[in-house]
Amino acid sequence: MASDKQFIRHCIRYEFHQEKSAAKACESICSGLGVNVVSKSTCEFWFRRFKEDDFDVSDRERSGAPQKVTNNELQALLD
Repeated sequence: MASDKQFIRHCIRYEFHQEKSAAKACESICSGLGVNVVSKSTCEFWFRRFKEDDFDVSDRERSGAPQKVTNNELQALLD
């Protein structure tokens, strides 16, 4: 799923560089990749970031409580 998000974000960035509006970008991406593949609000979020010259499409670190269980420990429980 992360790679799908990254791909969509690159598509949004492409549309941004084509000087389209966020609404037109959303319409274009959804017409090419499938209905509701991205929302207008998501395009607006990324357009705001790109307008600030931040073209990094990866997720940012989030603050919050540290994980009490590591992913490896969780996977071991599931196996």
